[in-house]
Amino acid sequence: IMTARTDYVVRRGLRSPRSAAIAGIIYAILMTIGMVLVYNITRDLPGDITKEWLDAWSDRASVAVTLAPFAGIAFLWFTGVVRDRLGEHEDQLFATIFLSSGIITVVLHFIWAAIFAALMRTSSLATVGLADDDVYVFGFALMGRVMGDYTLRMAGVYMMAVGTIWTRSGI
Repeated sequence: IMTARTDYVVRRGLRSPRSAAIAGIIYAILMTIGMVLVYNITRDLPGDITKEWLDAWSDRASVAVTLAPFAGIAFLWFTGVVRDRLGEHEDQLFATIFLSSGIITVVLHFIWAAIFAALMRTSSLATVGLADDDVYVFGFALMGRVMGDYTLRMAGVYMMAVGTIWTRSGI
């Protein structure tokens, strides 16, 4: 005999792992596309910024910046589904580290995207001599620090916490 509660638990148990897998895959795809799109852009020197450079890279930059929020949403969805799956097996210490490092990772990714979008928007000033090259040197260096130092380290903490939670819970 299946009650409404039993039916809900069975459906939830079947839905959560699939949702987590889908959200994780979507996140990975969006992040990979975004990183591939901006890899070559961020390697250029500020002195290389010309009208032609802007025309060549503006579409790729726009796509990468547009994908960033969707990647962040998929990452948060993945985190929520994992927490839902863990349920009462969740250790409060590691759950706090897991959740907060996931949120910080997404926020830092959004900050990186905002800096990148601002640089691409203001780089049009460089073509008419209204912006100094130092602005772009600073901006690209800041992007590198945000992504390379802080975002990747928070992602590492996230992975360590989720790995520890999965190991301890046996799920």
